Amino acid sequence: MKYGFLGLAAILGLVVTGGTLAHHSNAHFNQEVPIQLEGTVIEYHLINPHSYIYLDVTEDDGEVSEWALETGGGVGRLIRSNWSADSMQPGDIIVATVAPLRDGTPGALLIDVTLPDGTVLGAGE
Repeated sequence: MKYGFLGLAAILGLVVTGGTLAHHSNAHFNQEVPIQLEGTVIEYHLINPHSYIYLDVTEDDGEVSEWALETGGGVGRLIRSNWSADSMQPGDIIVATVAPLRDGTPGALLIDVTLPDGTVLGAGE
């Protein structure tokens, strides 16, 4: 009975851990080819498990696209990298270095962001 319980506990541990690791994969971002985006902040959310910046970016064809920029780190990691809830406001024009989504949709993993005053914030990685 003791070994059956331990076996069941081990299997459940692997199932839970496997799901957690899969959730944190960044494989859907093209990290080999970072790009820079300049745009206007629509929304900024300093939240766990991932913070987000929503950015209006004028594309080469003149169309405006809304990009969702995800940070890889949680709030604690970002705060240790000098982020705060007031780091940026809607209407701020920022420059973001990002790893874009591989499927070409307007979303990306944030690498760093340059704020209007020239401050550069890393994504806490």
